[in-house]
Amino acid sequence: MQNKKGITLSVNFLVVIILALVILGFSVYFLASIISRAKGLGEMTQQDLDKKIESIQCEGIVCIPINYKQIERGKFDIFGIKIYNNKGEFHTFKVEVNAVSKNVLGILWAPKELDVPIRTNEEKRIGIGFQIEKNTPPGIYIFNVKVYDQSGEQYGSTAQIRIGVA
Repeated sequence: MQNKKGITLSVNFLVVIILALVILGFSVYFLASIISRAKGLGEMTQQDLDKKIESIQCEGIVCIPINYKQIERGKFDIFGIKIYNNKGEFHTFKVEVNAVSKNVLGILWAPKELDVPIRTNEEKRIGIGFQIEKNTPPGIYIFNVKVYDQSGEQYGSTAQIRIGVA
């Protein structure tokens, strides 16, 4: 009888040891996966994060998800615009970018006008580039972005781009 109790005790001990090793293994795996994900997030640049946020923020038929940027003199940057065609047919949209601020002599932008063909129920993303010359005075510069359909009616609401120059 005493011999069976010894075997039962040692089998129970082995089961506990195996369970402890399995739990330890899962803990190490879980911790390693968390650390690798955190390392991947740390390697993302601010631009990568902005692009991911941009895709989340953009709703509506005409959208500029990030509409304000601080651009240094002598530098260039791009604003993205999304246009969604819900017209029910293939359509060519006209995009116009105009300065609201009166004195924008030190800022160059392109395109100022652009025709964008989009199929039904699809979206297209385009970019508008802004070059800030070295002699541009500091301030905030505002640009209106209007999209027109083929009939010449405004499509969606007027979007604004704001550029800060320090």
